[in-house]
Formats: sequence, C-alpha cells, structure tokens
Amino acid sequence: MRFKDERNMWHSETEDLAEALADKSASEIQEILDEHDVITLRTGERERLNIFNRLFWIAAFPILFSLFCVKWLLTGDGHLDSWAKKFKPLELVFKYSGVK
Repeated sequence: MRFKDERNMWHSETEDLAEALADKSASEIQEILDEHDVITLRTGERERLNIFNRLFWIAAFPILFSLFCVKWLLTGDGHLDSWAKKFKPLELVFKYSGVK
C-alpha cells in the first residue's frame, strides 16, 4: 500500500534521523517516531543490473508505460506494484528488467 506522503529519504535525512534516535530511551524513540505516520527502514544493496536487464528494460518500457497510463486513468494511482502482486507476468517483467 502506498501513502500520498510516502517518499524516499535522502542520505542526509537518514543521518539526521539516526542522530535523533541515538542514545534515547524507548519512550523517547517512540515520541520521535510518532511524528511520522509510517516509517519503513530498508537496508541493503541493489542487485547489479546486467546487460540483459538493461536491454529488457528498453523492450518493456512501452508496455509498462501503457499499463501505467491505463491504471492512472482507471484508479488515479499510477504505481504498478499492486498489479505486479496480482499478476505474475507483470511481476516477471519487473524482475527481469531490474525494477524490483
């Protein structure tokens, strides 16, 4: 599920958040996190894209863009991740293009 105010944090913002959370008690951490509706912390490195992923992305772009337009017209939300969870072929397109 995506929220209207959902966004990625810049590196400096994550450093500021980490600094704010350092050496705090559980109740102080809860107060800081209550200022935000939803916080999802993810770490890790993105898989490296190989030449196949890049070429597949070029071929898949028109299809994904068309689906984006259709979904946006029908629902007002253009994010295709919810459809990718429902439809296996779309999930495979995301996987092979390196998007997900």
